[in-house]
Amino acid sequence: VYRCTKALDGGVGVLYSFGNYSGDVMNFSMAAARAEAEGIPVKTVLVTDDIASAPPERSADRRGIAGDFCVFKIAGSCADQGRSLEDVATLAERANLRTRSMGVAFRGCTVPGATEPLFGVDSDKMELGLGIHGEPGVRTVDRVRAAELAHLLVEPLLAETPAGSEGRVVMLLNGLGATKCEELFVLYREVRPLLDAAGLEVHDSEVGELVTSLDMAGCSLTLFWLDDELGALYDTPSSGASMRSPATVITALAWCAALGRQPGWHGTRGQPQAMYWSTQRARWPMRPAGRLARCGECSSERLVPRCAATMSRARTTLQLAFGQALMQSRRSAEPSLATRR
Repeated sequence: VYRCTKALDGGVGVLYSFGNYSGDVMNFSMAAARAEAEGIPVKTVLVTDDIASAPPERSADRRGIAGDFCVFKIAGSCADQGRSLEDVATLAERANLRTRSMGVAFRGCTVPGATEPLFGVDSDKMELGLGIHGEPGVRTVDRVRAAELAHLLVEPLLAETPAGSEGRVVMLLNGLGATKCEELFVLYREVRPLLDAAGLEVHDSEVGELVTSLDMAGCSLTLFWLDDELGALYDTPSSGASMRSPATVITALAWCAALGRQPGWHGTRGQPQAMYWSTQRARWPMRPAGRLARCGECSSERLVPRCAATMSRARTTLQLAFGQALMQSRRSAEPSLATRR
């Protein structure tokens, strides 16, 4: 950590932000002490979003799980604007205070070199309240169906709505490493109506494996309550291995239109499936998009999510179209051979 701090410092300091785990706190604290002794300013923001790990009166003792995603996004956007270390730390801390998460595990992870998972779970049970370092839940409960699980995850989060929040949230439904995307979308179908019924405005929904724990089976639900400033920072374009900003996808769509290409594809059984996206919130790699279909249980119109393979094909289509358009634009911008002569 100390070596990375020295390599990263550009003269204005370095922000440490990580989940609140004792080993991480110890190592980063030692690195901060060494860096500050050499004149490198360091600020630390602990992520403490896991509401299952401590009661509200001890919220500073809580662990950090998938809420890392939201806090890091705000900190990165703020730093990218060239703001001071103090401003970056202040806004990251505000994001942390407005982030709540709850998770459930069906099987522990297997660390490298081990032959068995760190903990086992009976087939009819699940662990409620987990850590992303392979820790088991805080209590074992009976395994339930998606509709009941949605209530178990949503209701505790709503009970800890931050004071003064405006009701606008980012929702992150996160897989822990061995949960299929189709299963996450089944759960999303149950979670989203509960948020709507609670009067929340879902600014953005992320569904996928973004904060994982090796091959742990399970998921977590995170709600990040926005204000105007945090919302603007969250919407700042970014590009990473697991997240694409709105600008990336919209730009690709623009290139597809310029080339006369249709960013569409065919789904299973040869049935054409239209691509859904929000002009305000188009994000990749995963969007909880789908088509309306008749529910076999209640005969109502329900959102049936598209499979992960279809989503992957869509992403590939956009990437290829964007790459071809970029190459074409570069070739057209180059002076011709006759002009160079």
